[in-house]
Amino acid sequence: MERHMKFWHFRTVSLSILLAVLAIGGLFLGAQAAYAVDNGPTQTGLFCMQRVFSGPTVNNSNRLNCAANDVSIAKATSAINADTGEASCVQGTTFNLQVTFDVDVTATGRYDEAFFFNIGGGASARDVNGNCSESILDRTVSPAQNLDGDTCGDLAKGLYHNITFTIPGVSCDDSDGDGFLNLPNCTSWHSNAGTVCNGFSTAGPETKSKCNCDDTFQVPVTVESPSGAVVKTATKAVVTYEVKVKNNSATRTVKINSLVDAPYGDITTVQGAIKSTDCDTLIGDTLAPGTTSSACTFTVEYLDPGTSGDVQDTVTAEVEDTVNGTKVNVDGSTTINVNLNFIPAP
Repeated sequence: MERHMKFWHFRTVSLSILLAVLAIGGLFLGAQAAYAVDNGPTQTGLFCMQRVFSGPTVNNSNRLNCAANDVSIAKATSAINADTGEASCVQGTTFNLQVTFDVDVTATGRYDEAFFFNIGGGASARDVNGNCSESILDRTVSPAQNLDGDTCGDLAKGLYHNITFTIPGVSCDDSDGDGFLNLPNCTSWHSNAGTVCNGFSTAGPETKSKCNCDDTFQVPVTVESPSGAVVKTATKAVVTYEVKVKNNSATRTVKINSLVDAPYGDITTVQGAIKSTDCDTLIGDTLAPGTTSSACTFTVEYLDPGTSGDVQDTVTAEVEDTVNGTKVNVDGSTTINVNLNFIPAP
């Protein structure tokens, strides 16, 4: 009997922006699937965290224990195979991965963060002889800051939704068999502002405890069978939307009161299918004539939509004239195409 592989592909196929011509001036809100620029450089090879910290020789005096949890990767919010543009890879191959993370910093004044990923299909990003990548922050690329005056970027206390790296040579590996890419990671940092960082080799853990690891971490990239001889169903995908509001009025200043998505609801809070958002930062912002708000993003997890076709997403903003109090709703839409593909087995 012929067997098939079934999987979902999600990609942006069209974008429509609705322009509202109103008494207080034309306004529009556009929403589109987006990937951020990289937040810093990445190197690959024998760069798992223990080796960066101690070199090839490990003993009791220099063995990492990673007892602290000041900096951690909370989750991967979006990812693509940079070679194909799709959120998928073929088991056993290597590819270039672009991935965006939520990063949680729970302590004030943590410097020179480094992010390690096991790209060789290994179980840990700490293994002294493993094949890993190391990424550091560019202090000139937001949200990184220059808190200690050296070369490497820093993060103040907070939850960051938009840390992006492109990682070359990632092994397409689904070690737990759930259909998604496994990518064990470790984070490291310096607690002392006087510890100088001038690049990859100096961006490791400051001490044995200044690190945190997640050996079961995975990213939303579907791992496909190389032969198609088994049935595998990917039941979810993640799409990140970027939202901006523009005031086209020549004379009036407006304030943003709310941002609501159809069909997912209030995009200023994490609820339902919305898994992360920083769009609450736009509420209350005022826009002078002709200006555009800063961008915010919200991430939606699509769970087994059931049918192929177009899924339209519309964001509506309520804006208010700051002089006379007039309120209007303006909206913008984007369409995500869901393709259900059946590939015959050989």
